[in-house]
Amino acid sequence: MEINSTLIECYNGKNRGQLLFNLLILDAPTPSNLPIYIKELQRRGIHHLVQVCGPTYDKSMVERSGITVHTWAFDDGGAPPSSVVDSWLRLLQAEKTRLEEGELKTPSTIGVHCVAGLGRAPILVALAMVEFNEVDPQDAILMIRSKRRGAINQVQMQWLMKYKRRQSNGNCVML
Repeated sequence: MEINSTLIECYNGKNRGQLLFNLLILDAPTPSNLPIYIKELQRRGIHHLVQVCGPTYDKSMVERSGITVHTWAFDDGGAPPSSVVDSWLRLLQAEKTRLEEGELKTPSTIGVHCVAGLGRAPILVALAMVEFNEVDPQDAILMIRSKRRGAINQVQMQWLMKYKRRQSNGNCVML
């Protein structure tokens, strides 16, 4: 059984050869596929899994495997509230700092999922692209949609188009 996922690499804008972190957009695991899901997360070296939907599985099983689950749920079809944006950007910045200070030997891979992997998870990844890549919001959406057809709805797109970048320090590339 294969997991529906899309990988995005984020590079440092000041040093384009430096990979900062990988972002993996996923749909939510179910109780029946959770063991396979955990194996795939471990295979990819994921230590952080961001859950932006309500619970669909026993997250303690994921955490027992050494993966921290961050539960930052927000409304399906909606834009992320400022608390979720702040938490997401703090996590990314912390992983970037750990890499730059030599605490990590290789860049982190961070998983992010909602129920279908089409709305809430992709909008957070698009936000990371805007913040760390300095890419235009519309280009971030187009890049994600080229890999995940139907990703990011009109409400989310309008939110991202109005979003004001907080930092400028990276470069994300779709794989």
